[in-house]
Amino acid sequence: VLLRSPRYGSPVDAFAVGCVFAELLTLRPLFPGRSELDQIGRLVSVLGPPDEENWPEGARLAARMGLRFPDVVDEGTVEAREVRRREDAKARRRRKNGGEENDCVAEAVVRTSLEKAMGSRANEEELRLLRDLLRWDPKARPSPGKALKYPYFAKDGTTAANLTTAANLTPTRGSNRTERHQRNSDKENDKASTAVTKASHGSGKK
Repeated sequence: VLLRSPRYGSPVDAFAVGCVFAELLTLRPLFPGRSELDQIGRLVSVLGPPDEENWPEGARLAARMGLRFPDVVDEGTVEAREVRRREDAKARRRRKNGGEENDCVAEAVVRTSLEKAMGSRANEEELRLLRDLLRWDPKARPSPGKALKYPYFAKDGTTAANLTTAANLTPTRGSNRTERHQRNSDKENDKASTAVTKASHGSGKK
């Protein structure tokens, strides 16, 4: 979406689910971007940049936009310290300007593994699911059905079969009766509302 891809489907939703899942585990956004371009930099920091190997279409979309992905430097290096210094200076300018800043992609970002970004809040099963949901290439992300087969969904006695069956259950007689009762209740409420409206109009004429 950030690279203006014309394709939108369930893989985009899979990525969104991954972001929400990460936030549920850590209680904070995984990619807290302040703008689209800042968001891209934060994605690259954790996922690395899209290229001809991990997502050829993404590399072409970026080139079409004239977008250059930031360089990725390792933590603890001289380059990483320089990146941090620039980020701190940018944050000070932003505070001074009341939160406003020029929107641009960072020249470089510090590499942060998904494990480090999640801290101690995610176990290996959760990390495995996250890694696949957050792949750059939409075709490499699992479909909802495949995602339900991951070990994460099989713990605590819950199986993918249970989840899939529950999702596809047809309405039972009980549920049909409940639906009919709700429809009848709605009709009665509509009648009562109409009566109140007529009564109020009548009292106004008097």
